[in-house]
Amino acid sequence: MTFNPDADVSGNTARRRGRGAVVAGAGGVGLLGIIALIAGPLLGIDLTGLLGGGGGTGGGTEPAGGSVIENCLTGEDANENVDCRVAASQLALDGYWEDHVEGYRPPQLIIVDGATSTSCGTASNAVGPFYCPPDETVFIDPTFFDLMQQQFGASAGDLAQLYIVGHEWGHHIQYITDVMNQYPNNGTGPDSNGVRIELQADCYAGAWIGQMTQEKDPDGVPYLLEPTEAEITDALNAANTVGDDNIQEQSSGSVNPESFTHGTSEQRQGWFASGYKYGLDVCADPLTGGARRTLTMELDALYPPIEPYDSGELLVGDGHRMYWETSGNPEGKPVVFLHGGPGSGTSPWQRRFFDPEVYRIVLLDQRGCGRSTPHASAPDVDLRFVTTAHLIADIELLRRNLGIERWQVFGGSWGSALALAYAQAHPDAVSELILRGIFTLRRAELEWFYEGGAAALFPDLWEEYIAPIPVLERSHMIEAYHRRLFDPDPAVHEPAAVAWSRWEASTVTLRPDAAQIEAMSDPHTATAFARIENHFFVNRGWWTEGQLIAGVDGIRHIPTVIVQGRHDVCTPMMTAWDLHTAWPEAEFVVIDDAGHSATEPGIQRALRAATDRFAG
Repeated sequence: MTFNPDADVSGNTARRRGRGAVVAGAGGVGLLGIIALIAGPLLGIDLTGLLGGGGGTGGGTEPAGGSVIENCLTGEDANENVDCRVAASQLALDGYWEDHVEGYRPPQLIIVDGATSTSCGTASNAVGPFYCPPDETVFIDPTFFDLMQQQFGASAGDLAQLYIVGHEWGHHIQYITDVMNQYPNNGTGPDSNGVRIELQADCYAGAWIGQMTQEKDPDGVPYLLEPTEAEITDALNAANTVGDDNIQEQSSGSVNPESFTHGTSEQRQGWFASGYKYGLDVCADPLTGGARRTLTMELDALYPPIEPYDSGELLVGDGHRMYWETSGNPEGKPVVFLHGGPGSGTSPWQRRFFDPEVYRIVLLDQRGCGRSTPHASAPDVDLRFVTTAHLIADIELLRRNLGIERWQVFGGSWGSALALAYAQAHPDAVSELILRGIFTLRRAELEWFYEGGAAALFPDLWEEYIAPIPVLERSHMIEAYHRRLFDPDPAVHEPAAVAWSRWEASTVTLRPDAAQIEAMSDPHTATAFARIENHFFVNRGWWTEGQLIAGVDGIRHIPTVIVQGRHDVCTPMMTAWDLHTAWPEAEFVVIDDAGHSATEPGIQRALRAATDRFAG
């Protein structure tokens, strides 16, 4: 449900036009224009003249005729009927842009039934929604949303549909503010004006959705309800679906950036998210800052970067010193972040999951990694005192030293296992749990990723992983790696460590992250990471099979959120599902377009939503 059921939407001026066969071809500026704008370049046909442009600020000719949209009086009608939903969005869009553009004049909105003629060509669902500048009219055939679902796998829910309408309204804003004249059609390609225009329209749509609850009917009732996390994800999914690279890949199996007309999926998601998060202030950037910029940082939902206000080294015994830091509000709600691996250490960006005005944020580097000493990359490394029991004791010692009575425990991947183990050992010290990418070190989990199961999905990367191991030892890869990783000779342990670490870094994200792969290829970093991981895996975490899931009865009362990427290859969803089945009281959130990493946009949004909810 997107519209307030009690809102009065009877004032919309949308009209329905057209009947008959679908005919491709449109010369307007559109969200997709599947045939004219995508298939054309793929087939070697020059259709760049259909990208629109032409500008000016004079009034257009309103298309004549058309019938009113029947049974479209309330927000409830809009929630139940897609034609009414599109028509009713006009009211919220006009209200928003009247507040932000001096001299704003609204476009006409035409709901296309089959096909209809325009000054820019024929409008139909085969062309997709588009804006025709000479007519100053937005043309939308709602059956296009069905095509998005059937041909491109988009969910195309209510908010995704409003994103599409908002995008076309963005083109009207570009027309009446002379942007189209300033950035006329200059062909195709990742830096073309056509791509810039489309990405700015995505940003405009995001900015409107971010403020859409502010527009009210004559009785003061907001037209639209605050979007849910699932609805925002749905809108981002729509932006992903209509990226040039996604459409080309699905249409032909290859991608040709020089034929881009609308931008990549990542760009389209990024600029929509930028507008949603920051408003209109950033929406000039696609024009002036370079459309090739992907703005991955804008896809995240995290808080701005912050610095610690305190840090130190805690003497935890056995010759080990554990690095810790605190940031955010010194008087705030305590939360401890447990990093993955084991052996990865913490990074500054991980502070950003938490509202710094609300939370007292504690990060620590577990024994042997990060800024803790001694470091596991040392040639004479001794990991006898680096076990799960030692890590749990270290966390508890830090809590007591910081004077914290209870804290929220946040952990992902190996951190989820450590969080579960810590909570089961000290349930009275835990206020809430937030768990991501569930990993419990059961035999099936380890064999899937490290003994050959995941090779079915990444046979090319698997070849690199097994390369350091002789053929006769490959039936037990974890043990074979153990012998090499703990060989004191750098010529032996460093290549093994890099191969182990690159395998994981190459598979933890839905799309390859070159920067992460490069970082994990550093021999110093890779050696500590691989050694500690392997040490824990050989010993199965010092747990009995299934111990962590079997132990949920002792923590069932703790408010908990479990976040899992559906396409997680590193820690497959089977473990999260088993935990959910054993612990139905915990909230279970599945991110359909994500892998394992906490850097995945959908996972970031879900994790921040959880920390915000528990903020009090």
